[in-house]
Amino acid sequence: MTQQEFEARIGTPVSPDVFETANRAYMACGDSMDKDTFCKSWKNDPVNQSVIVDYLVDQVEKLSQSLSRYMAQVDDLARLLVDKSYDFDDNECRKVAIGILGKREYLKHILSQGADLSSDDRDLVLELL
Repeated sequence: MTQQEFEARIGTPVSPDVFETANRAYMACGDSMDKDTFCKSWKNDPVNQSVIVDYLVDQVEKLSQSLSRYMAQVDDLARLLVDKSYDFDDNECRKVAIGILGKREYLKHILSQGADLSSDDRDLVLELL
């Protein structure tokens, strides 16, 4: 939405800063709110502004759920990478897995799998002690 569209819909001119704030809020609402509904809600009416807040809260919840699923998948892939690094003696995979999981989680995973510690892993344990 352009500043001119926004001003026409709310019936008053606004500063570029106000428009930027409004436009960011509008974009954050995603496809769930059309321009007219957003602009009606933006006007100086606290009851209508709560509609925007409700949409934004809904968007935040959806993004938070997506992020949680994504992070769980990344964690699963990193653990698989650890396992494959042992299966194929691949130090590059090990380094990437440590970068994703962190040193402590990496060590917890290999110890929980009963894997023998490599000399690099023993050095990592000593480093963390």
